[in-house]
Amino acid sequence: MSRSCISICAGLLYLYAAVLSAAPSVTSVQWVNDTSFRVSGGSFGIKVPAEPEYWADFETTDKPIPPGLNVSWPKLDESQGVRATSVRRGKNTGVLRGDVSIDEGAKGPLISKFVHDQWYIFYKRYYDFDISVDGGVIGFNLKTNRMWSDFFGGGAPWGNNIYIGYQGAEGINSGRTFNEYTNVQGATRGFSFYPRVWHTDQIVYKTSDLDVQNGIFSYVRDGVSVWSENRRWRTNDSERPNKYNQIVFDQVSNGTGSGPLYIYYDDIYIDKTWARVMLCESQTWAECKQHEIQIPVVWSDKEITLNVNFGDLNPDVSAYVYVVDESGAVNQNGVKLPCITCAPFAIGAGKFTVE
Repeated sequence: MSRSCISICAGLLYLYAAVLSAAPSVTSVQWVNDTSFRVSGGSFGIKVPAEPEYWADFETTDKPIPPGLNVSWPKLDESQGVRATSVRRGKNTGVLRGDVSIDEGAKGPLISKFVHDQWYIFYKRYYDFDISVDGGVIGFNLKTNRMWSDFFGGGAPWGNNIYIGYQGAEGINSGRTFNEYTNVQGATRGFSFYPRVWHTDQIVYKTSDLDVQNGIFSYVRDGVSVWSENRRWRTNDSERPNKYNQIVFDQVSNGTGSGPLYIYYDDIYIDKTWARVMLCESQTWAECKQHEIQIPVVWSDKEITLNVNFGDLNPDVSAYVYVVDESGAVNQNGVKLPCITCAPFAIGAGKFTVE
């Protein structure tokens, strides 16, 4: 083997090893006080600002709250979205409620002027109706989520968009996910509608280059990817070059049924980067199904401080910490968050050492 080959091969192995070691590594987790904890390790990357763009738990208000950077929604019609309460996993929790039967508009918050190449969206949702029954003969043309670019106004070309639909105008079995106007790969099948069940949904999005099918649009429901994460999307083209900048929750087209037909939302988290911290019930990332987003307030490459959000996890049992960096890399083995109510880790005991 020639010296040049040896040098090249050694260089490639070094780069390969560097890539492998680039995933976040969590070495310890410690409580700071009753409501926040600190994660230490390395390769977390830099997240500026540390806080998410939007965070809303709806416990006291229908608006997003600090430490999220925005404390109001760009649009939330009071006739369509109101704060309510709902019993989930044995506890009463604040939620946002929308009524599908009022009109064909968006039922949850509408996020506008959100011009970023990456998005991460986390939220929980409950449908208190059945589209195959309450929607009549053809059901609802219900888009569970829709992302728009700015409308050009008046006529063609219409606003570039992508939607996830339980049903289309063609009937009950016509659900699909479709990047309207810029599609090159055909529609991707949607997913089944389950009424009166809480789901945790996540959207991981990255815009495509102009006229190139290299965008990312992943949908994760209850810890399971709805379609292959390797699928790539063209999200804009020369005719419709504008990037998506609006996020719509549950938009109905082609008429609605008689109401009230309620949708409930909880724990909405929206950010312009994939970098995030999660709690889940499993010791390995591959087995995680019950994800709970955590709320960062300080973020450096080696240390992150967060407001805890147990969500539907039981704080008295095991929860494991995972750090996802801006590229989507994550530590594959979780580090246990000490039980907040269990001795010797009870807050006030002065013993915050990790197991």
